[in-house]
Amino acid sequence: MIQEKRTHGPQLDLPRTSVTFTRQSNPRPVVITVQKAITPIQHQIGLMWRKSMPEDEGMIFIYKQEQQVGFWMANTLIPLDMIFLDKNRTVVAVIKNAKPLDETTLSPGKLSMYVVEVNGGFASRHGLQVGDKAKWED
Repeated sequence: MIQEKRTHGPQLDLPRTSVTFTRQSNPRPVVITVQKAITPIQHQIGLMWRKSMPEDEGMIFIYKQEQQVGFWMANTLIPLDMIFLDKNRTVVAVIKNAKPLDETTLSPGKLSMYVVEVNGGFASRHGLQVGDKAKWED
């Protein structure tokens, strides 16, 4: 039996920016550094094949317009929180602790234009919730 050689690995060379979350529950902002996934291929690969990620890092998925988006955890080795933002950069949903390697599609059923993925548990540890705001430079 011939095995296909895996040529994929984590995408580590995407442009970066800082995202600042302003929380309703706490006046101190939460700031993280994110890689920007903009193209469909970058969206598809996302945070696959990462064995770890620093607490203050993540990835932001940027779409051209608001839409219902779904994510799965295929080839994703670490648990993730998914923070869904509308066109005004307001948190509309948070999916917490998505299970590594699970191929179930996860979607909040709300229109989103941006999704920030961070380590599982991040949203709870930092008190992020629906209605919080995010900002970053485009």
